Formats: sequence, C-alpha cells, structure tokens
Amino acid sequence: MHNPVRWLPYGPEAWAKARAERKLVLVSVGYSACHWCHVMEHETFSDSEAAHFMNAHFVCIKVDREERPDVDQVYMEAVQLMTRQGGWPLNCIALPDGRPIWGSVYLPKTQWLSSLQAIVDVESEDPDRVRRYATKLTTAVEAMGQPSSQPEASSFLEAFDSWAESWDLEHGGRMGAPKFPLPCQLEFLERASHSKCLGPERPQSARTHALHTLGALVRGGIHDHVGGGFARYSVDEAWHVPHFEKMLYDNAQMVSALAAWADEAHPEFIEALTQAVAFMEREWRLDHGGFCAALDADSEGQEGTYYLWTAAELESLLAPDEVACVDSAFGLNGHSLWERGQLVLRRKAKSDVDPRNLKDVLRKLQTWRDGPDGRVKPGLDDKVLTSWNALAAIGLAQATRRHADIPLELPLRLGRYLRTHARVPHRPDLLRRTCHAEGGPVHEGFAEDYAFTVEAFLELHQSTQDREWLQEARALMATAMDRLFDPESKTFWNNAQGSDTPFVRSRSMDDGVIPSANASFASGLWKLGWALDIEAWRELSRHMVQSRLAGATTLAESGKWGQVHLDQTDGFTTVVVAVGSDGHRQAVTQAWWSKRRPGTWLEVVRAGDAHIPAWMEGKSPGPEGQPRWYVCQEGACQLPVDTAEQAWNLCPLS
Repeated sequence: MHNPVRWLPYGPEAWAKARAERKLVLVSVGYSACHWCHVMEHETFSDSEAAHFMNAHFVCIKVDREERPDVDQVYMEAVQLMTRQGGWPLNCIALPDGRPIWGSVYLPKTQWLSSLQAIVDVESEDPDRVRRYATKLTTAVEAMGQPSSQPEASSFLEAFDSWAESWDLEHGGRMGAPKFPLPCQLEFLERASHSKCLGPERPQSARTHALHTLGALVRGGIHDHVGGGFARYSVDEAWHVPHFEKMLYDNAQMVSALAAWADEAHPEFIEALTQAVAFMEREWRLDHGGFCAALDADSEGQEGTYYLWTAAELESLLAPDEVACVDSAFGLNGHSLWERGQLVLRRKAKSDVDPRNLKDVLRKLQTWRDGPDGRVKPGLDDKVLTSWNALAAIGLAQATRRHADIPLELPLRLGRYLRTHARVPHRPDLLRRTCHAEGGPVHEGFAEDYAFTVEAFLELHQSTQDREWLQEARALMATAMDRLFDPESKTFWNNAQGSDTPFVRSRSMDDGVIPSANASFASGLWKLGWALDIEAWRELSRHMVQSRLAGATTLAESGKWGQVHLDQTDGFTTVVVAVGSDGHRQAVTQAWWSKRRPGTWLEVVRAGDAHIPAWMEGKSPGPEGQPRWYVCQEGACQLPVDTAEQAWNLCPLS
C-alpha cells in the first residue's frame, strides 16, 4: 500500500531534523499484527490530504513497538496520563527534544486532522504554555518509573486477597472485558497452590481458580480448536470471540502454563499443549531455529476470516456423522454462534463426543483450511524477537520435562539460536533485539531480552543437566549487571544508555501480558545465586522482591514477583543427585521431572564436574555408581536416599 507520509525511523537523525526545522514530532507506534493500526494506515496515513498536513507540520516517526519496547513504554505512559486510554496505534505529538505534549490511540481521519490542527495552533499561539505542559508531563512519566520509596502498610497475604476479589468466578480470569489470558498469573497460581506460607485456604483457592481459568481458555473461542494456538485476547468476558491475532509471546507462555497443569486428570490440557506446540513449529519456526513474531488478525481484508465458519460451510466439507461430532462438541446452533450466522468454535463444558473422532475431524478441517481450495492465511510478521523466543524456549523446556512426547530438540534449537544468532555482530557478549530475514539495523537488546534469555538458559539446564547452559546464563547476567543495572535503585533499566534513548529512561516493573523484566531478573538472580553460590546475587534478588511487594496492595500486576517471593519464602530446595557416570543424567532428569515438583531445583553431579559450589562437592553415588539423592535446603543437606520419590517426600512442598 502506498503511504505518502514521509516516515522516518526512530533515532537521532529524526530528532536532529526536527530541531533543525523547528517542527513538532509525530511519533506513531504500532505493530504488524495490530488490526486498528492497519485501519488507521488505510483510512488516514494513506490519504493524500492527511499526509500533506502531517508532512508540512511535523517530522513523522514510525515505531514498531516490538522492536522498541522502551519507546513504546514511555509514550504509552504519557498518553495514559493525558487521556486515561491506551492501545495501538499509539500516536503522540512531541517537542523536538522528545517530550510529549499530546496523544491518542486510533482516530478517524476527520478527528485526526482537527486534533493536529489544534496542536499546531496552540504551539504557534502560546509556545511557552506548551513547554510548561511538556515539563509537567515529563516529570509525571519519570515518577511512574521510580521504584516505590514509601511502601504502604500491606502484607503479601492482603495483596493476594485483594487480587482474589477481582477474579471472575463464573468465566475465569479477571472480571470484565476485554479479557487477556495472562499466563504469568496462571503460573503464579500453580506455584501458590503448593505454598506453605499462604495459610490453609489460599493454596486451594489458587488451584481452583487456575484450573477454572485454564479450562475456560482451552474450551473458549480464544483457542483455535482447528489449528492450535491462542489468540491475543477475548473481546467478551466469556472467552468466546477473540481479537484474532496470534502472538508468539502469548503462545509461548500458554505452553508454560499448560505444561504446569497438564496431567492425566486433565487430558484436554495435554491436547491443547501439544496442539499449541505443533502450531508454533508449523507456522513460525525458521531455518536458523528461531520463531517468527506473530500472525495478523486480518486476511482477505477482514478480521478473523481465516478462523470463522458457518454451519452450511461445515456441512459442505464434512460427512453427516462428522458434522454431528462437531455439533456435539461445539454447539453449532447456539453455543458457538456469534453474529450473521458465523461460528467462533468453542467447546461445550460437557459433551459425550469421542475425543479421537473429534481430533480426526478437526484435522480434516485444518487440512482443507490450508489447502489450495481453503482460506487465505493471515499475514506473517517474520521478525525474530529475542525476548519472545526466550519465552518460547522457557515454555518448551518446561513442556519437555513433563511430557515425553515433546522432543527436547525443540527448546534446544531455540537455545542454540539465542546463543549464536541473537547476538550483536562483533560483540557476542551482547544480545540483539531482533533478527530480520532481509537484514536491517541491529539494535542492542533490552532488559526483557537479557532477563528472559537468562531464564531460558536456566530452564535448558534443568531439562538437560548440561552445566554449559548455567554458565551461559551467568555470563549473560553479568553483562546485564554491567549495562543495565542501576545501583541507586537496585533495579534494571530497560536499555543501556545511548544516543537514541527516549526522553525518559524507563524500567519494566509491572507484570502484564509478559512478565516484567525486573521480576524475571530477580528470579534469575535467585536461582543463579544458589546454583553457583553467589551470595550477592541472592541478596540483590531478595531486596528487589521485598522492595516491589512491600507497597503492593494487589498482585494483579505482580504474578512473576509473587512466584519469586514464594520461592524465597518457602525456601530454596536443591535436589542434588550424585551419579557414577554421565549416562545416568538423562534418566535421573526424567525421573525427577516426570511429576510436578514445585519449588525445587535439580542438580545432577559426578566427581570431576566443574563449576559446582563447594556445598555440592563430596556427594558420592551409591553402589556401582547408582544415583544417590540429597535434598538440600539453602545449602544444608539431609542424609541421602535412593529414589526420586523418597527425595520428594523430604522436600518441604511435597
């Protein structure tokens, strides 16, 4: 599509141009799979009248929020302060020094042009007033990024209870709409369901709400029952009608959440897990091992066309008994009906359909949908984002430990990608933010890239017991400490200081659709601190978590923080298994992780292993080199036992 707006990339050249021409700057932030970004692109930015006005009065900067999360965060915070709204496309007018003065999300062309004209008029008539407002707004944005210095008197249990009051007990998740999966919260609930420090009732309520929510997600229209995977969010409170874009970060984390809960008692979770993994491998895996970022919501110019069905269409594609099977599972005349006779398939809570027959029918629909007579696929965003691929490595590594039919090679390919391709050329110690198939500029990674990749390497170590992954995690954490750590606040900045840093240097503190980078750093510091016996990292992690949660009145934006808090409060349990040969490592790893073992860390060691802490040394295997299991609580070990089950019975959370 022709776009007559003279867009410039975000960087020092664009801002220098604005200063030289004494123009205001229009910063427009979007992303490839964003439906309303495409609408505004078509209606306004491709319109000659709108483009002429924008080019005449502004230096126009286009930002991909996925490539520059630091820019997105600070301008989003500014727009939310100004309008109490947020979303994409995010449009912000700024002074040539970057400070914002006006903002909006999607606007129709007429309203857009009238708003821009008003800003131009105010800037021309009273520039001092505009600059005073910019200063006031910038101060407010800076304050949003500061860690709390005066915590409120609220305990972790009170924050948990306050959050629980927002749970939707009918549909799962949080009350209201739109509704996001927020798998980070589901993982926290899984951890909370085993905790000893939440009192007698909260663990059970955590378990009940997590299973209810995950069940609603798996049955809902937000789940693509035909092709696998999950959409970004539901527009209604019942998880029926999704906003149809599929994002890697959502599906990666849903793999983690499903892996945590999928067991023999919940076969529907196992099926959703294997479907999601198959979808990611089929649609997103690239030759170098990394995953693409997203699938658009739109195809053939309409949102959701690829995923919608009608009863007549299903009857033309399937045999009568197959239609009956689909109807029994999804309710074609009511339960799955949306509007204008269109169906968004969602499972009934109860159905007597044979799962094997239903699986065969859905596979038949998927084959047709992607065949020569089927549907036009949604657009693919093929950029490879380091942090999202790290989340995928985390999810896949966790899934392989619980489910033997998911090959270990899947997360290992991602691990190799993160270790080699996701690096700044000529600076292999630094992560890069993105890889593009067609090349392009290289930007150093952000806090989330470093934090999530550290956790990915730690999960790969847990799945393989290869200590090289542990050393990779340590090296990357040391780089993050050097480039991103703020010793004054004891938190991590989003980006290293540089010439294209936004008008405010920001931090990622709140857990949302992805965990906050600082919570993830706290998790990595805690695990590395024990696995490598680095006391300073353990103490830093404790300080970060205590500072964050001291003033929290709810855990709605602190799921990852909550997980780390429970790990610290319940105590760090390391299960050290001494073996006589490397041949035992895989069998021991499978024996331990074949069941849910919350709050534990596994280390398989043998005489001569390098890089193990002093307190792990001297552990001897059993007769003929058979594994011997030592359960250790923060470095203090009990007498050894001979089996995984005996070891688990000695763990505090068993």
